[in-house]
Amino acid sequence: MYLKPRLRAVANMIPDCECFADIGTDHAYIPIAMLKEKTAKIAIASDIGIGPLKHAQENIKKENLENKIFIRIGAGLASIKMNEINGAVIAGMGGKMIRKILENDKEKAEATEWFVLQPMKNAPELRRWLVNNGYIICEESLAKEDWHIYEILFVKHGEMKIEDEFYYETGVTENIKKHPLYKNFLERKIYKRKRLLSMINENTSDEKQKGKRKIAEIELKRMEEML
Repeated sequence: MYLKPRLRAVANMIPDCECFADIGTDHAYIPIAMLKEKTAKIAIASDIGIGPLKHAQENIKKENLENKIFIRIGAGLASIKMNEINGAVIAGMGGKMIRKILENDKEKAEATEWFVLQPMKNAPELRRWLVNNGYIICEESLAKEDWHIYEILFVKHGEMKIEDEFYYETGVTENIKKHPLYKNFLERKIYKRKRLLSMINENTSDEKQKGKRKIAEIELKRMEEML
């Protein structure tokens, strides 16, 4: 089934499983694709909004998958029963919201074997929180769509040590560095830091601004060395 680049990159992270949940499913494109591609046997399409779930239900019916994809309404993991799923996809929302979902239903999250996470923003902060809260970032990927580059994380439970917090910005796994989009991903981060430096006077007396400039200079140098 055709999926746009962002959703296809998310779908490609999903391992073979009995059952997974798509949290914030919207049109249920990922569950439908995974059932048609036989990656999963059954799926739960969950969303907080009735409107998106109506679209999801229509799409599921068109594909004759009503007996394999089950619609649920609820926020985060609230609609999922304990030990009901192997894993979950949480994509298309901010990193802070993803963190909130995992925090709010900690018991269910801990009982879920894996997660595929795709933050629309705040990916570095999400990486840091995951590592500090009992998750291993096993794999990372990138997707380019409408001029945006999206980050996708495959995570499991366990202990992970990151010696250098710089890598929360650029990716903590080796596989992301081999991705065809990685150079472009770094170039965009470099551009943002150059822009920040151009906005902060080199001789500023503001200590906060001095700190921001110093961090940006260090990160810029290291990112340029990675190209």
